Amino acid sequence: MNIFSSNLSQTHIALLTGIALGVLSGWLLIPEETSKYVITYTDNGYQPSTLTIPLGSKVTFRNNSTNPHWPASDLHPSHNLYAEFDPQEAILPNKNWAFIFDTPGLWAFHNHLQSFQGGHITVLNKDNSVPSLNCTDKQNDIDCWSASLVLILKTKGLASAYDYLKKLHQTEPDFAPRCHSFAHDLGLKTYIYYGSSLTMIPETGYCNGGFYHGYLEGMINDLFNLTEVEEFCTQVGLDISDVYPNAENQCRHGIGHGLGEHIIYTNTYMWGDPNSMYEKATDWCDGLNDSYDQKMRCASGAISVVVDWAFSDKNFTHYLEPEFILNLCQQQGKEFSKDGCYWEVSKRMIFINEYDPTKTFDTLIKFFPMADTDKYLGRSIRSISNIFGKTRIYEDDETTINFCRTNLPTADLQSYCLIGMVEGMLFSGEPGNEGERALKFCNATSMYPNEKTSCYKSVQDIISDSSQNLFISVCSDTPDVYKTKKCLDLI
Repeated sequence: MNIFSSNLSQTHIALLTGIALGVLSGWLLIPEETSKYVITYTDNGYQPSTLTIPLGSKVTFRNNSTNPHWPASDLHPSHNLYAEFDPQEAILPNKNWAFIFDTPGLWAFHNHLQSFQGGHITVLNKDNSVPSLNCTDKQNDIDCWSASLVLILKTKGLASAYDYLKKLHQTEPDFAPRCHSFAHDLGLKTYIYYGSSLTMIPETGYCNGGFYHGYLEGMINDLFNLTEVEEFCTQVGLDISDVYPNAENQCRHGIGHGLGEHIIYTNTYMWGDPNSMYEKATDWCDGLNDSYDQKMRCASGAISVVVDWAFSDKNFTHYLEPEFILNLCQQQGKEFSKDGCYWEVSKRMIFINEYDPTKTFDTLIKFFPMADTDKYLGRSIRSISNIFGKTRIYEDDETTINFCRTNLPTADLQSYCLIGMVEGMLFSGEPGNEGERALKFCNATSMYPNEKTSCYKSVQDIISDSSQNLFISVCSDTPDVYKTKKCLDLI
């Protein structure tokens, strides 16, 4: 398949040309201050897809297509590079939306409903100079990291982009909690620029495989050929399983991401019915030739997209009700669908409670469906703790351990909390050395012996799905009394 034979090519070749020439050569045309800046959305994407404007200019996004669109800042789906640049709802055909750009920068944007469609707006500095990409301005470092990653991806390739990602992880403390999101965006941009012809490299497993979530969003929305998509994930497993055994599983989760986006874009009549959207996606997940675990991962990818989309839309504020979204999971008839739903939806309690960890757990327990408590509450606690571990909500290990013990009512739930925390530390660990931070946590002085056993076992089980060299390193650094059979057999 040649992606550049599709309608995507014109839009994204223009985007790449604008970025490469504008940033590398510095010859960006500066329109007259009195000009009216309009970006038109058509069935083929955004025209123009690149634009350079003076600071304080208003840009009108005009929808001349037959479909709704939703222009918003990268990263997808959080829009957190320039959060104000987001209408918070879809723009219908023949409607306009305008935004005043009052912050200098190299602002990549995308269609939230079709994330492989996008463009790039350069907002000049007050003196009409082009914003720098040296990433020293801490006010705009996240935007700078994103623009630099995209530029390196196009001009030097995927391996070089991952070299830069790894460097950011090592040198920028604020990058680590966001690594998964940047890897997600890198996957999406890789599909846009290179299609499905690119051979995957082991580094795509960094940051918990976020690359595959974005990559599959692009692939499915471009092709919607589930046979080809499934074959791709199988091939990923064959190509890099000896280095990153979990890659295929993350790829299956990415299928769910792509299915969720496809349903949102092509079934606008379902927008007020998340249950129908999710059921349609999981019917497709169920039709794939996968194991239960892979179907569950597909389902979790789909519900994450459905719920995140609704959270972004100001017309669906009822999605923010904890009871509403938890009952959505309780309604599911397929076991893998319910399992995947609780895993992802539970994390949204964090957003609902404005990242307050105590309120998050209190809300989850209060509204969790009674009929599913025994089977899924512990797993949901673990899922939430996974996010808190990634974002390092408590830098001090003793404080983290004490939090789990004092905010959860039973020893079992406290254990799920601790396991989730260490998993989050693993998934946000330094690429190629993910085990170091997690092992330090397991060795905390206040950890009880049974908690240490569970903690070390979790680290070894997860790392055994990573590279062989990393697994050997973790086994060597794990005290003998806590080594699992896998480690003992290896050493």
